[in-house]
Amino acid sequence: MDNIRWHIEPTSKCILECPLCDRTWFYKKFKKRLNHEIDINHLINFFKGYSPHVVMCGNNGDPIYHSKFYLLCKKLKEINCKLQITTNGSGKTKNWWTHLCKILSKTDTITFSIDGLADTNSIYRINSKWNTVIDAIKIVTAHGINTEWKFIPFKHNQHQIESVKKFSKKLGVKRFE
Repeated sequence: MDNIRWHIEPTSKCILECPLCDRTWFYKKFKKRLNHEIDINHLINFFKGYSPHVVMCGNNGDPIYHSKFYLLCKKLKEINCKLQITTNGSGKTKNWWTHLCKILSKTDTITFSIDGLADTNSIYRINSKWNTVIDAIKIVTAHGINTEWKFIPFKHNQHQIESVKKFSKKLGVKRFE
């Protein structure tokens, strides 16, 4: 199990309302949310005795909105997991990100899903708070955590790809996808 990459979805919570997300569609159709969170102790017991690579991403949520995300990361790091976190990065404070970086190591990776610049990102990623996303990137890169910027091209933002690449490099992001 050490050489296996595990994809887990810690929560179905998210603050965004992306139009193509299942969460958004489900809420619009049924006017309710199906919220879940992974049981941290159950997960740690499952991995006991191994040091897996854990990818935290969400199809219906964003990992950083798990109510005990610090504890989840801390427990995974205690059993020597390498973490890869994909997030929209929005809505968390500078202190929140600083605390997270103290839990992570330089072998971990945070991928920020950002689709454009300040004027276009929130067209698809509805409710995204640009300044908090940029603060997050600055803090994560300053702590030496591997940082990636994942960009989905749409008609409204495709003209910005090269500008975003340059901006991401200026912020210290290691990889642009």
